[in-house]
Amino acid sequence: MDSNKGGLRWATAILILLLCAGLPEAQAALSKSSPTGEEVWRINCGATAADYADPAGNTWVKDEDFYSIYRWGYINGNTASTTSNITNTSTPEIYKSSRWGGTNLSYKVEVPNGTYRVRLMFAETYWNQAGKRVFNVALEGNTLWSFVDIWAWAGNAMNKAMDLTADVTVTDGVLDVTFPVVQMDNACISGIEVKVLTLADDAFLDFVQKKMFWFYWNEADVQTGLVKWGENNFAQGYGNTSSIATDGFALSIYTIAASRGWITRQQAYDRVMKMLNTFETVIQNVHGFWWHFVYTATGAREGTTEISTVDSALFIMGALQAGEFFRSDHPDVASKADLLYRRMEWSWFLNVNAGDPYLNRFVNMGWKPEYQPGSPHGYVIASGRPEGGYFVNDWWNRYSESVFVNFLALGSPTYSAGPAAWTDMGKPWVDDFGYHYVNEPPLFTHQFHHLYYDMRNRHDGKVDYVDNTRKATQVNRLTCENDSRYEPKRWGLSGSNGPTGYQAYGAGTGGFHDGTVDPAAPAATMNITPTESIQATRFMFFQYKHHIWGQYGFSDAFNVSADWKDWLFDGLSAGALVIGIENYRTGMVRNEFMKNPYLATAYAQAGIKTFGQSALYNASTGSDAPNAFDNNMTTRWGSAFADPQWLEVDYGAGRTFNKVTINWEAAYGKDYKIQASWDANTWWDVATVVNGNGATDILTFPMNTARYWRMYGTKRGTAWGYSIWEMKFENTVNLALNKPATSSSNENSGVTAPKAFDGSFTTRWASLWSDPQWVRVDLGSNQNVSRVILHWEYAYGKDYKIQTSTDNINWTDRFTAVNGDGGVDECPFTAVSARYIRMYGTARGTGFGYSLWEMQVQ
Repeated sequence: MDSNKGGLRWATAILILLLCAGLPEAQAALSKSSPTGEEVWRINCGATAADYADPAGNTWVKDEDFYSIYRWGYINGNTASTTSNITNTSTPEIYKSSRWGGTNLSYKVEVPNGTYRVRLMFAETYWNQAGKRVFNVALEGNTLWSFVDIWAWAGNAMNKAMDLTADVTVTDGVLDVTFPVVQMDNACISGIEVKVLTLADDAFLDFVQKKMFWFYWNEADVQTGLVKWGENNFAQGYGNTSSIATDGFALSIYTIAASRGWITRQQAYDRVMKMLNTFETVIQNVHGFWWHFVYTATGAREGTTEISTVDSALFIMGALQAGEFFRSDHPDVASKADLLYRRMEWSWFLNVNAGDPYLNRFVNMGWKPEYQPGSPHGYVIASGRPEGGYFVNDWWNRYSESVFVNFLALGSPTYSAGPAAWTDMGKPWVDDFGYHYVNEPPLFTHQFHHLYYDMRNRHDGKVDYVDNTRKATQVNRLTCENDSRYEPKRWGLSGSNGPTGYQAYGAGTGGFHDGTVDPAAPAATMNITPTESIQATRFMFFQYKHHIWGQYGFSDAFNVSADWKDWLFDGLSAGALVIGIENYRTGMVRNEFMKNPYLATAYAQAGIKTFGQSALYNASTGSDAPNAFDNNMTTRWGSAFADPQWLEVDYGAGRTFNKVTINWEAAYGKDYKIQASWDANTWWDVATVVNGNGATDILTFPMNTARYWRMYGTKRGTAWGYSIWEMKFENTVNLALNKPATSSSNENSGVTAPKAFDGSFTTRWASLWSDPQWVRVDLGSNQNVSRVILHWEYAYGKDYKIQTSTDNINWTDRFTAVNGDGGVDECPFTAVSARYIRMYGTARGTGFGYSLWEMQVQ
């Protein structure tokens, strides 16, 4: 699965070539639906030869049988056309063709639930008198026009355009145009235009998800439950192999479908168990891992495909998530998933001897019984195991799909890989478009771990993986938007087909791209970049649906600049879209997966911590940034010997400061700035130093709130780099300092309420070990307050409220925290006048009470 793993991609490439064989396609230029960006469908009824671009550049799709692709089109009827001139219109070509028929003639247009302006277009090109053609027209089953006589309604004229327009609300996902009564001759229609009036993002996303779900349901083998890895999106019957990774996504997608009522919970359970049983007893496993590709009907190995650790990992994540989803009513799913996970011998893929002891700690990517040299990653390493065979010449030793592979290997209750597989994993930092992040160019390498693992507000001391994916996604978007082969909102560089075959397309440093985008790629990051991802998904659907939207939704890829579109529906990239959208809408897949008890073991071994436990430190160069924040004047951060350089702290959420203290080592900054940012890309200056002389700099500035804070050096004071013993940001404003305080309880006489308001971070208040508890400060008189800052000791409040009062009797909630994680909590609210301020805790985060080092009021 890794973008650089050519040895693991060859099977996919061969399957694609086989499916493409004998399917030459004359590609039309990839026109946009609307050059002005309208969200609209336009159908040229009766025109079956080709799509038509009107004088304004709008695309009118040719007439198609609705049941041929299940997206839009006619049911029954015949076609007619004329060469006569059509009057009363700027688009006469639309009216020159028509579809005619009796009451069995209809049109269906699949649309998201919403409100639309529907324009029906007619011209009488056969009769030249009134009463010869008369019929009724209904939208969504409601007759809106009766006794329609095109000739008469057009002003007693033949070959004259006449339109009927109505606003319609669709609630069943399909706009129906019908002709329930035909009084004379036949009904006929020349064009249909459907414009969006009101379409909520959630309704659009539901439409996309549900459409793409049907692939995983319809293309599963009835006996084994195995799902095809892909299908022709515009035809039927191609391919008979399954990818075990796609099968894993299918398991999660069935739980989505059940939760949304597209299928029953029982139907989902039956399908899940069928597939799990196949993986347990039918598909051959090697030390608990499975062949990458198998035949859907038998589960037998396809060709010489490999035993794949990454694809087995993708499958087992889906199995474990389905197990948690069904645990309450069908615990056998969880038991079966647990059995399959427990028998995966991750340790069998460790210590693969390639002459480099460093690699022994990492999981190898795959194994085959056959010797298969290849470039760059052949199966050439003799296993030395009783089974014989050969390992591939590559490992999960650097940031990519390694994130979820290594989490699973660490969390295994039976064959854990050990923490070195995570802590020693390479992380290639790069700088693109002003973002400093760990990169692997294809977008999917940043996405798949977030489909299942909840890494929000967490980091491993080196990387915030959610924020890293946000940055990588923005770089992906900006790469496209700054290249003339793309356009704004048409982005998504990921592993996909292209005009010359499969490519690991990617953005940023080291990325390759040629104008091809995967329309599913932006949606898989929707829970991290919702605004940009929704905009891109809507844009590519509405502007290019006539090229890339087929019977199962989005096709794999398209390239406007090369006039190329793929006919393939790829189950892997599409599955990431369906799951990614669900995690944005409800978080269900991620939340259910995280209930699995083994995940805590993986996080512990990887050193995953919350921002409440520790901020995250980074720098332009070097890995010793944390040394400048460890309260130790014998350790330091040092940069490269060049300008500019920076030292950054990420607090995970907004923090408010008005002071910074920098203790310079001999290599000091002569000119530098203190900067703040919300996204680590757009920075503003809060303080500037010119001609500094090192030693200790204490800078004060107006209060600013930001997530990221940094020292940005522009001129060194010595020939060396920048070197800092300690850098400390502070907020010195505190209306509650040394003011009278009381509490609901004290754990003992040494941890009383006043200790939380004495300005010292070595004393604290602590409550009894029960809920609820509170601590209150009396400001002495009414003061304007708008923020409370809580500095928690280990025993923090998980759920609590900040309340204010003017009389110490009547309290008003100003801020509510749910699922807090300790550390430092900033609690902003609309400014109010109050004398009494209290923290009212309702749920503790530990088995102890509530404990605060300090509670500041501003």
